[in-house]
Amino acid sequence: MLVTGALGYIRARDTLEETIYRQLTAARQTKARQVEEHFRDIRQDVRVLAHSKMVVEAVRGFRDAFDELDQKPMPEELHRKLESWYEANYLPELRRRLAKDVAAADYLPIGPAASYLQYHYIVANPHQAARRRLLDDPGDGSAYIRLHAIHHPLLREAATTLGYADFALADTRSGRVIYGMDKEVDFGTSLHKGPYRATNLAAAVARCAGAADRSATCLEDFAPYDRRTGRPTVDRRD
Repeated sequence: MLVTGALGYIRARDTLEETIYRQLTAARQTKARQVEEHFRDIRQDVRVLAHSKMVVEAVRGFRDAFDELDQKPMPEELHRKLESWYEANYLPELRRRLAKDVAAADYLPIGPAASYLQYHYIVANPHQAARRRLLDDPGDGSAYIRLHAIHHPLLREAATTLGYADFALADTRSGRVIYGMDKEVDFGTSLHKGPYRATNLAAAVARCAGAADRSATCLEDFAPYDRRTGRPTVDRRD
């Protein structure tokens, strides 16, 4: 009876282990297919958007209007208000996360255009942070803001329909983020210098800029990003 019981226990254990192994293998294969399909969908979405007339015209218009703003000096009063906003709303949480003091000058946008646009779309935005994307036209009359009033509602609708939490356009020549749907602190920033030059965003833009295939889609892995002050997020809602 002892021998029979032992053999039965061993056979049952082996059968159970094999069943569990098969279930885990099937689950792994299912998850792998889901991940592959997720990134395949993202690549297709991005490729279609990048080649659409709407996005092509937006990039060309925003690039020229951004360059035009960069030729004008930033009013000192607006610059002081922008720096005060960083000190009150962004840097405290960043310092807490990094556990060290950081200077505002290290994170303020570089250049008149980025500073001017961040003031109008972030500092003077009448909406709360989570709803800044609702501002279409701050009403200052500049070429950039006139273009933004036309293209932003269309880009916002496209990104929202596809399920993206944010949507940005970068000028590969200058390395500037010339448009950002959510109007976060990387809007207008330089990806060649400053705090975002070593980010995965900068790496993706640089890799695509150097790709021989103009339809190339460049993905970067999940990584810390100062814009989010350490809060995990995804760029697409499923």
